[in-house]
Amino acid sequence: SKIRPILHEHCVSCHGAEKQEGGLRLDSPQAIAMGGDSGGVFQIADPNASLILVAVRQLDSSLIMPPA
Repeated sequence: SKIRPILHEHCVSCHGAEKQEGGLRLDSPQAIAMGGDSGGVFQIADPNASLILVAVRQLDSSLIMPPA
């Protein structure tokens, strides 16, 4: 109820059914679990190291999401 609207508004246009930048789909739980070209988006053992959080928190200049 909190995360899906954010993904839909900011991510699915580039990571959805029609387009999968970086091989990543974020429009279903199954697609999210599969990850993308860079691997999985979640690190269960260390959530703060999850690629999706690093990207949206803009902690790595090479992985800033959503882009401008």
